Parts: sequence; structure tokens; C-alpha cells
Amino acid sequence: MADPDQHQTADESTQPAADVGLHRNAPHPHRTCLYGLVGEVACAGGEGTETNPYAIAANFMAYLSCAIGRGVYLPIGNTWHHPRLFCLHIGRSGRGRKGDAVQLVLRIDQALRDLDDGLAPQIHRGGLSSREGLVALMHDGYQQGKQDIQAIDDKRLWVVESEFANVLHQGRREGNTLSAALRDCWDGVSLKPATKSNRMYAGRVRTFV
Repeated sequence: MADPDQHQTADESTQPAADVGLHRNAPHPHRTCLYGLVGEVACAGGEGTETNPYAIAANFMAYLSCAIGRGVYLPIGNTWHHPRLFCLHIGRSGRGRKGDAVQLVLRIDQALRDLDDGLAPQIHRGGLSSREGLVALMHDGYQQGKQDIQAIDDKRLWVVESEFANVLHQGRREGNTLSAALRDCWDGVSLKPATKSNRMYAGRVRTFV
């Protein structure tokens, strides 16, 4: 017997792509979700544009969770829960306005840097490839030949991956531990890849000034 939920009428099969947001299972967040500072940024970015304000809000919240650092946390039992958010924006190519949704957040970041460079976190937009590459962005110092590479004291790192498919592809490579490294970042634990040379690691940093 055919599943009634899988039934598709002729009108639905020829539904134009522009109407995909009208799908019965599409989420419909209420406008009251956009409140406070996050809501103001989202509404300002979406006004007069086709950019989804909820996508702007999600990007801004992810940015703020990084910029705040580890000095803010909620203790539950023996675990400190920090404001660390991972955001995945899914949309049609050329129509999802994914780039536009993050662009306003980047403008805010630049404004913060103009005021005080210490307020803004490091941003990486060049793609992820491996655990070692991720550690290199926030390492605790290492020795390269006879040269001592100074540590990156500020471990705040906001990674913007334009194509999440790249992360999935890298994770499928034999011996690649990027997926596990991202989980460790989520948990806030130290990253210490076991390598024979140029050993790098990134320890946890609890506070930021």
C-alpha cells in the first residue's frame, strides 16, 4: 500500500522552485523569535532584501557565541556549558542567500575590530581539511626546526565553511579525523593530534579579557 504521506499530485510535482517555502513541512518561525540585540540585527539585515532574517539571526548567534569566549558558562552538575553554537544554513544554490546572511555579521565584526581588535575573534573562511589544520589555527606553540613558533593565546575561532559538503568529504578520507576534532571543539576539550613531527596542540582557554 502506498504511503499517503508520499503521495504527490500532478500540481505538486510541477510546483515551481520559488514556492518551496510553502511546503506543508516547511518551518514557520514566529516573528517574536526576533527580539533583543539578535532580533534587531536580523531585522536590520533582512529589511529591504531577500535575505532570511532568521538565517541572519542564526549566523549572528554563532558569531556571538565565539566572540564571548569561555568566560561565560552555565554549570550543570560537573560540566561547564559554554555558549558554543554550530549553525548549518541549508538553502537552494543561488536562492538561499547564504552568503548574504553572513555578510552583515562580517560587517559587524569589522566594526568591532575598528573599535578594538581584541573584541573580535579570529575568523577562518578558507575551508577545513584535517584535525591538524584546525589545530594550526589556534595552537599553543610548537617548534619548527630550530625556530619556535609562538602560541596563539586567543583561542576564539569562528569558522565559516561555505560548503558543508567539503567537511563531509574530508571526513570520508581514510585516516582523517576532522569530524572527531569538530566534536572535540564542541565539547571544549584540548586538541592534541598524535603526529611524529611539528607536534601542535591547542589547550582549553577558560577566560578572555
